[in-house]
Amino acid sequence: MIAVDCSASTLRGGALSAAKGVVHNMILQAYRKRASVGLLTFSGLGINMIKPIGKVARNTVKPDLNGIAGGGGTPLLEAWRRSVEILRQHKQSHEGVELKLFVLTDGRANVSGFHNGYYNSYKQQSKDIQSTIIDIEFQPVRLAKAQEFAHLTGSQYAHL
Repeated sequence: MIAVDCSASTLRGGALSAAKGVVHNMILQAYRKRASVGLLTFSGLGINMIKPIGKVARNTVKPDLNGIAGGGGTPLLEAWRRSVEILRQHKQSHEGVELKLFVLTDGRANVSGFHNGYYNSYKQQSKDIQSTIIDIEFQPVRLAKAQEFAHLTGSQYAHL
């Protein structure tokens, strides 16, 4: 599962464009491996399922990422929760499947701070999901919020 932050803050510095390039490459890799992948976007405009989890068909190897627009706030925790829920549902009908979640975000969520207690339940719910937070923050002054979110959710961290 790939979740992409399309909030207004990702429009600065080309972060959303860079994220779209990464998503395209991830979908292409899934196609080559005959792996299943799902794609959702999140912003102040809502959480949108672009591609439900499934095999990548030849005609969807290059999804129309140009139609993905940025704007509004960052419902990062809601997107995390929704992604975990989708992966759980997928696992119920596909036993033995390895669950992976990639979240591309600058971490500038519109929630009042990150608190360990608040995330412990989500960390517990996603303990059997390999999650990676890919930091797409390219601001001159980095806040490292994506790195903090990775730590609090027990995810691996990478910066583009």
